[in-house]
Amino acid sequence: MVNTIHLHRSGEHVLEAGTYISENGVKSQFSTGATFPACPADDTPTTWRHSEHEHRTGDRVTETGEYICSAGETRSFEKGAYFPVCPVSGEGTLWKHV
Repeated sequence: MVNTIHLHRSGEHVLEAGTYISENGVKSQFSTGATFPACPADDTPTTWRHSEHEHRTGDRVTETGEYICSAGETRSFEKGAYFPVCPVSGEGTLWKHV
């Protein structure tokens, strides 16, 4: 299954080793071939995203949290909002979960 929004669900296999963040913001380290578990916080099915994944201006926020833009500015965003332009340049930018 190709995941075009870079979200992985509980029960899917890890294709790329690294640190992942659950929908509830829990960080966990996974090896290639491991299976994404239920959320460690409440043992319910969840989605996982690689911590190094970047979001572009206009993308929808998939999880509430702190993000940093390419210019180094940190902002808080709620799930469902849209990533804005860079607060420094006013241009499109990349956002990364902190």
